[in-house]
Amino acid sequence: MLHPHLKHCDLTIAKLRALRNLLFLILLCCAIPACKGGEKGAKSSKNAKEVELILQLRNSADITAVCQAHIDVELKSIKVLSARMRTWLVTVKSTGEEMTKEIIVKLKTDMDIVNVQLNHKNVEQRDE
Repeated sequence: MLHPHLKHCDLTIAKLRALRNLLFLILLCCAIPACKGGEKGAKSSKNAKEVELILQLRNSADITAVCQAHIDVELKSIKVLSARMRTWLVTVKSTGEEMTKEIIVKLKTDMDIVNVQLNHKNVEQRDE
């Protein structure tokens, strides 16, 4: 027959194992919706549309490097609007007006970018 203290230890170990298993199940239940949320985010990026922006770069900045630095918003240069002013027509992927505002705020924090704005009036290239 087991000593009373040993029975208590076995019971405690069993409780700890049960708690460990319960914790594992809870974490698993939380992880599954998080994975589905990632799929949801991927679907919403499929709904993203290209938005035109006008971007002015510093003299030392390279448009290719700036685009690569902002690959998360799929920044792409379309054409030079003014070589002298270092102004480019670019596009970004955005799912809506609020996201576009956030992208503009983020781009304005880039040290290589002097200014950025929406292409409100479909600006065309100037003759230089």
